[in-house]
Amino acid sequence: MNKTRLWRSWFISMCTLVFSVCCVSTTLAKISELEKKALLDLYYSTNGAEWNRTWNLSKPVTTWYGVGIEKDHIVSLYLFNNNLSGNLPSSIGNLEHLKVLNLAFNAIEGNIPKSMAHLDRLEELRLGKNRITGSISPIIGALENLEVLEIFDNNLSGPIPAELKDLKMLKWMILSQNNLTGKLPEELGQLYALERLELGDNNLAGPIPNSLGKLKKLQVLILSENQLTGKIPPGLLSLARLKLVQLQNNNFDKHQAYAIVKRKTDLNSFNYQDKDPRFRALRYKLVKSGQWFDMAETDFEEFN
Repeated sequence: MNKTRLWRSWFISMCTLVFSVCCVSTTLAKISELEKKALLDLYYSTNGAEWNRTWNLSKPVTTWYGVGIEKDHIVSLYLFNNNLSGNLPSSIGNLEHLKVLNLAFNAIEGNIPKSMAHLDRLEELRLGKNRITGSISPIIGALENLEVLEIFDNNLSGPIPAELKDLKMLKWMILSQNNLTGKLPEELGQLYALERLELGDNNLAGPIPNSLGKLKKLQVLILSENQLTGKIPPGLLSLARLKLVQLQNNNFDKHQAYAIVKRKTDLNSFNYQDKDPRFRALRYKLVKSGQWFDMAETDFEEFN
């Protein structure tokens, strides 16, 4: 009787062990070969062996640094400041469950692959401080869930596509320190969720569209170091949540700018570089009242 019980107990234990091993193997194997290949392509095309924190390719994907997995799919890639170099592979578009892609502060070159249009679950695209070239493709407008578009300090050229108006969830558009040209699209005024618009240090020209005055949630506006002209839309600086504005080193109508800022008393920071004594007087007035009016040159500033 005891032998029977021992045999039964051993059999049940072995079955449980085998079942557990099978479950683990199945779980690890559920990450599709297509997604795993996309990661491997990224590894090889960006010199993965030289990364600061590299991947052991002989170990499961679940152990790879910066790879987030949910329900057997890759949902995030966080390789910030990890010494990536080379180009992004087109197969990155096969990571269709990706929500966060953070490859900022590396040395990535080449164009942004058009296959990224397939990443329609993407919420954050952070590629700032790399060496990316080419233009901003209109296909980025297809990323309907995107909340953060951050590609500052690269070598992007060409215009800002009007198609970005379709990014209805977008909160941050940070494209400063590139070589962008052309006019600010009127369609940017349709990005009603936008909180930060940072386009400083480019070669943008023409007027600020009046439509930007519709961005009721806007808190930060950085258009400094461009070739913008004309008048500043009064409705823009009247936005209730707007607290930080940088417009220095453009060709705006300074008389109109002075009149607007004199009326606007709730800005935490307004940067408008000019030697006109009226601006200097206004600066001291605002500083004395606890506000910050800065006419100095500013390249890029974080705002919390």
